[in-house]
Amino acid sequence: MKNKLNTILCIIIVLIAAGLIFDGIYIYFHWQRDSEPKTPTIVDSTQATSSEPEPVNDEELVPPESMMLNIPFITQAPFRSWKEYPFNHTCEEATVLQVHYYFSKESIDETAIRQELLDLVDYEVKNYGLHDDTSAAQTATLIKDYYGYKTEVYYDISLQDIKREISKGHPVIVPTAGRLLDNPHFTPPGPLYHMIVIKGYTPTEFITNDPGTYRTGADWPYSYQILEKAIHDWNDGDVLNGKSAMISIQE
Repeated sequence: MKNKLNTILCIIIVLIAAGLIFDGIYIYFHWQRDSEPKTPTIVDSTQATSSEPEPVNDEELVPPESMMLNIPFITQAPFRSWKEYPFNHTCEEATVLQVHYYFSKESIDETAIRQELLDLVDYEVKNYGLHDDTSAAQTATLIKDYYGYKTEVYYDISLQDIKREISKGHPVIVPTAGRLLDNPHFTPPGPLYHMIVIKGYTPTEFITNDPGTYRTGADWPYSYQILEKAIHDWNDGDVLNGKSAMISIQE
């Protein structure tokens, strides 16, 4: 009987010892795993994908054969005051006003236009220190600062670029070497530098509002060949070597 009890006690002791050993091993390895430093997950951003669609390339947009925006005409010299300063230098301001009246749909009053041109000149002188001859970029800045419209200035443009902006409903202002326009209504020899609004086009010509004439400037057509040759930015007075440029305007 005594031998039997001793055997049972031995078995119990062995089982307890085995359990302790097992627990010790488990705790040891469990502690080791928790104490190891964790390596951060690295995401390669070059492999990231986006659900956003690819931007549309404007060059793929094909303008219609003809297009016309209903932009009202405003001359740079109200009441034919061509020799009165500053109206002999307000072609830029007149193009800006044409675009403003296109967006605002306001009726045009010649007396009000005269004052608005003077107000624009006064704003330029006070804020920029100049107004006589402004580049495409400077004129775009005036449009944004004074009226709050969105503008984009494009350089080294093609005729197709102009058509594309007009077909999107965006009025276009272009700087030109005025004498290359060969406008028969200019006082010879014509302005060295001049800005006009392009409001539309046909298969053979652009339709413009040219503020450099009093009555005939509205819807004045310039052939593609003439405008392609004449579009040049101010370029600090070296107009003939100025880049081709255009201002596209949106509300």
